[in-house]
Amino acid sequence: MTPDTWKRRRVFITGCTGLVGAWLTDWLVAAGADVVGLIRDGVPGSNFYRRGLDRRIVVVRGDIEESSLMERALNEYEIEVVFHLAAQTIVGIANHGPLSTLFHQHCRHLESARGGSAGETREGIRHGLERQGVRDARRAALHGRGPADRTAPL
Repeated sequence: MTPDTWKRRRVFITGCTGLVGAWLTDWLVAAGADVVGLIRDGVPGSNFYRRGLDRRIVVVRGDIEESSLMERALNEYEIEVVFHLAAQTIVGIANHGPLSTLFHQHCRHLESARGGSAGETREGIRHGLERQGVRDARRAALHGRGPADRTAPL
């Protein structure tokens, strides 16, 4: 894909303040994408803040576990592409609490705490994405369409 591919493309990034997320955010902004970033904690020393990206994108404050926030952000900003990079990258913390690194387990934890089902949360977020025409990339990859199609050019 060329930078022109991203011009005016509405992109949502979880983990935009992280190591990979900050560089991806910077590149997408430079390519002309309309970036919306989910930020749980502000880390002033991160590349995201040092490069001033907080002033160049739409910032949504919250946690990926907040399904209503996720659905609102995806719908309100008419997101076309999602980069889900939110994860615990500090190995010791990830080993001690691995559930915090997986989105579907976020949903399971959240909904069991509220008395609902993990499927309802995932379904709500999936529904919000599909209303905006965003496909489930994992399902597309399984059927030979989308990013994991090995015949597609890089």
